[in-house]
Amino acid sequence: MMKLILSLTLIWMLSSTGGALECYDSFNRIETCQPNESCRTIVGRYSARATVRDRGCSPPGCLNQTISDSLGFSNYIQTTHCCNTSLCNQDLPIPDLKKENGLQCFACEDYNSPVCNKTVQCLGIEDRCFSAIDRGGVRIDGCVSRNLCEAGNAAENGFTNVTCCEGSFCNSARTVTIEEGGALQCYNDFNSTTTCLPNESCRTIVGRFSGSGPSRDRGCSPPGCLNQTISYSVGFSNFIQTTHCCNTSLCNNQDLPLFHL
Repeated sequence: MMKLILSLTLIWMLSSTGGALECYDSFNRIETCQPNESCRTIVGRYSARATVRDRGCSPPGCLNQTISDSLGFSNYIQTTHCCNTSLCNQDLPIPDLKKENGLQCFACEDYNSPVCNKTVQCLGIEDRCFSAIDRGGVRIDGCVSRNLCEAGNAAENGFTNVTCCEGSFCNSARTVTIEEGGALQCYNDFNSTTTCLPNESCRTIVGRFSGSGPSRDRGCSPPGCLNQTISYSVGFSNFIQTTHCCNTSLCNNQDLPLFHL
């Protein structure tokens, strides 16, 4: 009886791992995927400064594609490569931001700006003007590649309420009138100033992800900003981030040091 139980257990273990791929992770180590997962490599470039690299297992639905956006105050391009054999996800070169393609869209002066009538030149495969809400609940405008208008891609990249259109300046310019008094001015990532909405504060955020390029973000923050440092390690990646909040105009004028993982 015991031999039968051991035999059945061994058969179950072999069948449960049969067909499961092995993929490289971001540290060039090997991880075993869940059944039906594939391997993928993601590389990206943000505003010609910070870069993104991510390798590992991917849930079903991975797409070979390049996405791109230009938001007036930032640009981003990302390439995803998916494959279905063990250790197929080799590293990829970081993509470069592309040349202007002639399409022009309205965009915001900077993140959290109440004025969004700036002209942004679209780059490369960006063939749509768009408006959307990002993860922080802030409306953003600019240029995107067509595939970012699709619901799945938009959600994965943190966009909701996405509206896309074809033709220069088809995403109407807008200006939000804010009340004078009580509205702070804060420095943004480009060291210019942004006028916040009432009840917003200034903040600086610095972070580091898995030994890749640092991330930095300055600007206005909605209510509830917390001075804190967060950190996590999940086996295949590490992240540390510090947030500093302040409540007087242009108080986020000092950059923060980057912690080492």
